Amino acid sequence: MKTKILLVFLLGILATTGSTCINDGFLVAVNLPMDMCVAINAGSSPAFSGAETLRLADQIDASYLDKIKNARFYDLKVYVTGSHTDTIYNGKCYVNQKKILDFGGAWVDFTTPQSLLSNSKLITRDTTGLKELVSVLNQFKTQPNTVVVLSGEGVLGKRATTGLSVCFEILAQVDADAGAK
Repeated sequence: MKTKILLVFLLGILATTGSTCINDGFLVAVNLPMDMCVAINAGSSPAFSGAETLRLADQIDASYLDKIKNARFYDLKVYVTGSHTDTIYNGKCYVNQKKILDFGGAWVDFTTPQSLLSNSKLITRDTTGLKELVSVLNQFKTQPNTVVVLSGEGVLGKRATTGLSVCFEILAQVDADAGAK
């Protein structure tokens, strides 16, 4: 009997102190993938370059677009696909034509993605491109049709064989208000 009285008393306190407002919004982190790969043509030239234009709204579920509260990146990666036995020289990655990364080293080392988070010695960030990336993400919060151009270039130590690619990946997230209507 004492337990029931105590329970009714506690429920009464909760009901009168505003604790019934459980419909407040909450933020959900949603991945915002941004990546591109440069297919390297087999042949006489060891140089490679390429670009891809991404509309950021196409990278996430449309139901979140009008609920974005914040956006951020948390890592940058460079990796390769295909088998090659030489070295990458003078590799560069760009965001809207502003350099964000320099990279270079043995091809085989890039078969495992090289990352800023893992403090890879094979990639170096450039603040000009980082500022541009932050600007793009801040713009995306209010302008869902934001477009970004990712590009890359570099030189192989010798001619490419078939099936080679160099890829650049930006790991980013947006916070969406899941309680918003």
